[in-house]
Amino acid sequence: APTFPVLGLGKPDLARETTYSTSLTLAHESTHVRGEASAYVNRINNYIFFAPALDASGMPIFDVTIRGEFPRFTTQAVDALFYGADGGITIAPFDDTGALELSTQVSLVRAKDIEHDKYLVFIPSDRYRGSITYRPPETRTWRKSFATVTGTYVTEQRRYDINADFAAPPPAYFLLDAELGTETCFGRHDLRLALHGQNLTNARYRDYTSLLRYFADEPGWSVWLRASVFFDSGKGN
Repeated sequence: APTFPVLGLGKPDLARETTYSTSLTLAHESTHVRGEASAYVNRINNYIFFAPALDASGMPIFDVTIRGEFPRFTTQAVDALFYGADGGITIAPFDDTGALELSTQVSLVRAKDIEHDKYLVFIPSDRYRGSITYRPPETRTWRKSFATVTGTYVTEQRRYDINADFAAPPPAYFLLDAELGTETCFGRHDLRLALHGQNLTNARYRDYTSLLRYFADEPGWSVWLRASVFFDSGKGN
């Protein structure tokens, strides 16, 4: 059946996946610094791989239905090796209360078809993220207030097999986000407010892991306000 924006065909005779994994994690925490770093290796036998279907000449296969023309995707089993690392560090450099925080995060993933020595498609690109958060002193009216600015840089995926995909990976991109939040009282209840802005520079980009990248850019800038009321029947008694 069509699964927009592609036609996905399953295989009921696929064998069960078997995973062998190992990982190493290092963590550090002190008054001004918190950090954690992890490295991992996963061997997955009969990994269920969802990928574009290509004909004998390496050209993409399209199917025509009453809903239109769709590129065909199929599931197949491959023996895969996943490995990578991720980590982050948060620094509160000036104040023991953590009024100002600087954070960075890194995520790296690699994945290959072991039998054919080829990279798998739709594996996330390297991702780097940094943020600055300020938490002002609490008052009788406002508490748990914060302001955060976050930048995310995603590299172009250069580890891929062009013969196994419809199109080359999209270029690298940078996203800028920001969020303001606070908490106050609304009658006898707690009211939490948050104003969040995403892709504030209105960057045009396509995500390599998204099926929509074949057809359109990801959404542009967006801003939304979220209000949450927490009811506590026993408060004030």
